Amino acid sequence: MQAAQRTISARHDYFELAALEQEETSWYPRLLDSVRFYVYCQEVLTGAKVYGVRERIRQWNEADKQTSLAEVHAILRASEHVLPVQMHLPTYLSQEGTLKTAVIGVEGVDFTNQEHLLPLLVSLVELSETRADYFLLVPVVNRKAGRGLRCNKEVFRWLKALNEGEEAATPADWQLPQPKAATPANVQPLLGIEAQVMVEPEENERLIGTLQALWKLLEYRRRLADASSSERAWLSQVETVTRLRVETDLRWLQPRVNAENYTSLTQCVTRCLNHDSSVEEEQLVTLLESLLNTAPTQATEI
Repeated sequence: MQAAQRTISARHDYFELAALEQEETSWYPRLLDSVRFYVYCQEVLTGAKVYGVRERIRQWNEADKQTSLAEVHAILRASEHVLPVQMHLPTYLSQEGTLKTAVIGVEGVDFTNQEHLLPLLVSLVELSETRADYFLLVPVVNRKAGRGLRCNKEVFRWLKALNEGEEAATPADWQLPQPKAATPANVQPLLGIEAQVMVEPEENERLIGTLQALWKLLEYRRRLADASSSERAWLSQVETVTRLRVETDLRWLQPRVNAENYTSLTQCVTRCLNHDSSVEEEQLVTLLESLLNTAPTQATEI
């Protein structure tokens, strides 16, 4: 089958899809706005005729964006009355596909201290009632935004329920707050705030690269457990390349990390390269966090 597909692909030119993709990308948001406006009309303008539909949709959409933004602003200002913080308000909600993200600058909170973060998150639980889907909270010092947290709306919904003494299911792992570096692109909604560009020490980059290579190898093995002979041959090549890359990294890291960290890393590498099926992704993540937390050098600003 694969040989036949390659033969057909080599002999026939398929339709050019770029124009079609561009059309779909253009029309999908318009279709979504039309559906949302229709729902609004059914709920609010029951029985009323709507003229100049395209312009009405545009006006309604703009008004809806401003309303959504005002809701977020009100909650952030309320938080300033509860905590000794200064909030930098987004000038608009970022949108990717159908998902909206509110970027929020926070001045006066140490994001490396969980005891400081929890009161901040609790003060923002009403964000769960807004129309944003995600919230990027970034610490701001001297108008520079650093590494922050990307929070799913479900986290605030969960915290709100707990705060009100209600039972609530714990958010799934993928819904929990995730570290997120500030970049020039994602802090654009914060007027006058720049991203703090950080450079990771090479030791950290090597550690991350080594464990990432091992994780990819584990994933390939898992997904190709019942693979064909050609895929197994490809996997064998990947294993060889990974082994060479990891061994090179280990030689470079040995004089640069402490003995305990190096021992933990080499033990993990040996188990992965020797097909130890008990090694799981969570163990790699835990090891990486441990190694980075005990690294002697920290990221530096440029």
